[in-house]
Amino acid sequence: MGYSAVCEICDFLNLRWIYSDIVSYVTSGVTAQNGHEWKTHRKFMETVLHNFGFDNKSMKSTILEETQHFLSMISDSNGEPINVSYPTYAAVSNIICSIAFGRRFDYNDVEFQKFINVIYELLSNQNIPVINLLPILQYLPGDIFGAKRILQQTHMLNKEFKRFIAEHKDTIDTENSRDFIDEYIIEKEKNAGLTDDDFPIAVFELFGAGTDTISNTITWSVLYLLKNPDIQNRMRDEMLCAIPTDRLPTMADKLNLPFCEAVIAETQRLANVLPFAIPHEVTEDVMIGQYKIVKGSHVIPNLSSVQHDEELFANHLKFDPLRFIDKQGKFYGQERIVPFSLGKRVCPGESLARMELFLFITAIVKKFHILPEEEGTFPSSQGQLGIAYKPNPFKVRFIEWN
Repeated sequence: MGYSAVCEICDFLNLRWIYSDIVSYVTSGVTAQNGHEWKTHRKFMETVLHNFGFDNKSMKSTILEETQHFLSMISDSNGEPINVSYPTYAAVSNIICSIAFGRRFDYNDVEFQKFINVIYELLSNQNIPVINLLPILQYLPGDIFGAKRILQQTHMLNKEFKRFIAEHKDTIDTENSRDFIDEYIIEKEKNAGLTDDDFPIAVFELFGAGTDTISNTITWSVLYLLKNPDIQNRMRDEMLCAIPTDRLPTMADKLNLPFCEAVIAETQRLANVLPFAIPHEVTEDVMIGQYKIVKGSHVIPNLSSVQHDEELFANHLKFDPLRFIDKQGKFYGQERIVPFSLGKRVCPGESLARMELFLFITAIVKKFHILPEEEGTFPSSQGQLGIAYKPNPFKVRFIEWN
């Protein structure tokens, strides 16, 4: 059932306004549009991420600084069991905050906690597809499917995003852009394809693509390393040989850390955080085998079929970074996995994401020995699917190396 068909049903039931509120975050912006609107938003998103993220020395410094805050937060646990999901989510969110709002927040900031908790809950909600199709669920007694709560959350995010816009409009210097909001305000004056209503959606996409997937991948890496202490040790040994003991890894160290890169690639492959790519529209009739895909049809690429292809990855359910190490001990074969999708709709934040994954994961292993909550007891490797596939909650102990 398409968007227009659902809208007709909602109009009949006098419910279209509620449907629009619920799906505004998933029917606009870069991910869900096509044609001219998609090109307009995609070009803008790529330009902003290039200016504030890709190959940007200040962004590398921002990530390294946030890594330090993140490690300090873990150190405060003093070796007691903690769920690493929250500090990871907070740290990665702060990097997006620096791009979107021009500043980072203290992890204990109440407003920041409220803000990222709402985004986390929305992106983890498994009922959004059902609610999108059946907005009448909000009128059922109680809130079994969470429709009322989703409305509250989207309204809150809209309010917060618009508050940031208003603050920026009062202080903007069009000659010296500070962040994503400034760029949006400046570009909107020149480009009729951008509106104030689109802005909250664009920011939400930044957080969805730049926080949820990255933080989940880092959390998966902690889980896999917890269950494979030999791989932890090999990563740390490689870093001790290539990096002075008194500093954390930087992007300049990447070429000297092939096994660390292999661990990250294998985490992305096995964790498979986004099993399906976003929907694509077929631009002309095409035959695939005996099946005809009609022009205008929506297709959803199955990325999982690549990540778990037995012809590419024997014993595909095993965590084995050596899949990405050649006979000379060099990292290779990254092109065999597609965690950021492919083609024109490849994730625009791929370069930034790769920086974050490398710097966070290597920093964790260099500073801490990851141990189970209870000796000899390990959490399940099964996860749960919301917008992304994430691990079930688990706790670990982080013991600092002497």
